[in-house]
Amino acid sequence: MIIRCRPMRPKDVAQAVGLVASHPVAAPLYGDRIKTLTSIWLRLLGQKAFCPVIFEELEAGSVRIIGAAASIFVNDNFLRQLKAPPLFLDRPRAS
Repeated sequence: MIIRCRPMRPKDVAQAVGLVASHPVAAPLYGDRIKTLTSIWLRLLGQKAFCPVIFEELEAGSVRIIGAAASIFVNDNFLRQLKAPPLFLDRPRAS
């Protein structure tokens, strides 16, 4: 068995979000917002500040996604907005 890491591609996003949604610790952190994670990650793919990866298991000629991770770099102003009450995720989206 070989485990490898590679950049996430658009075709990986739905399965990666499924892994997050089924994770006993990560899923509760997202709550109902997990429904928006697919569209958010798809929008962020290709941005220099967004670093998503997929972990795959290779065995006997088959490949299986076993994990995903993502990091994003933000500026200080955005971080202040995230921390300011009411929580950023609870604010309505600007049109």
